[in-house]
Amino acid sequence: MSKPEKQKSIPAMSIKSLGGIAPEFNLTVNVPRVDGSTVELKLRARGMKKSEWAALRDEQLQAMRDKDQPDDDAFSFAALVNERSQDAAGLIAQALCGWQLEDALTVDNLLAVEDALPGALRVMLESIDTALFHGRLGN
Repeated sequence: MSKPEKQKSIPAMSIKSLGGIAPEFNLTVNVPRVDGSTVELKLRARGMKKSEWAALRDEQLQAMRDKDQPDDDAFSFAALVNERSQDAAGLIAQALCGWQLEDALTVDNLLAVEDALPGALRVMLESIDTALFHGRLGN
């Protein structure tokens, strides 16, 4: 008796129907703190195609390149950190549609979280990248 052949991939005819496979998904991120503890943030992310997220990342990268006009006399580390945080928060706001916090999910509130929990934006971006580029949530 032969075993039934397992389907190893999705037939091309089915790919067109995958558009709404995950319109939104839960994303939990753990932000490390200086004291060694972590803060868990529960986010709700928009399900996007890999190509859509890559295009948004490209737009962010181009905007950062366009802003990078070094003027050694007027360099401000605070301004640079603020600008990079603004860029990251703007991108994250496009990727998320909700979170556990009582305050609205806005760029300003994402910046407030980053100010209180340094590294939160980086962890969020890495988690969104992992989910949308590699299809992995959690471990």
